[in-house]
Amino acid sequence: MAEDAWRMYFAEMGGLPASIVFNDGIAKRLDALPLTHAMKIRIPLKSPRGDGMTTREEAGPVNALDEAFDRIITEHGGEYLGRVTNNGARWVLALIPADPRALEAALNAAAAEAGYAPEIHVEPDPEKAVYWQDLYPSEDDRQVMVDMEVQGALQK
Repeated sequence: MAEDAWRMYFAEMGGLPASIVFNDGIAKRLDALPLTHAMKIRIPLKSPRGDGMTTREEAGPVNALDEAFDRIITEHGGEYLGRVTNNGARWVLALIPADPRALEAALNAAAAEAGYAPEIHVEPDPEKAVYWQDLYPSEDDRQVMVDMEVQGALQK
């Protein structure tokens, strides 16, 4: 959508680094979405680095699966919110309609084709905590993110 603004930041979770990619632009319209269930998809990495992050070799395939999940979630009426990579796993986070059966089947099929076995968790989330608590940056994280973006722009 036109309001989409994808951003990335790093944080520490469980004593390990975490890479968080989220749609910052959706924050303006999130609470108006009629979606009241959170979907959290855990994709165990095949060969994570020692710090639990994705290796260069696995980044391509797991990112391609992430993009497929985004498309599938959207096709089934859901809203892909972002992802977290930490502790040997990629978590894909979304808001979805109440009945996830067809969506889960499509996600499992895409993952199997890519050689992954995801763990899919669905729970009621009328407050949309999957976005506000699991993805949205704290004030400190946002300041670091902005500083890194400015630094990157200055280096160009």
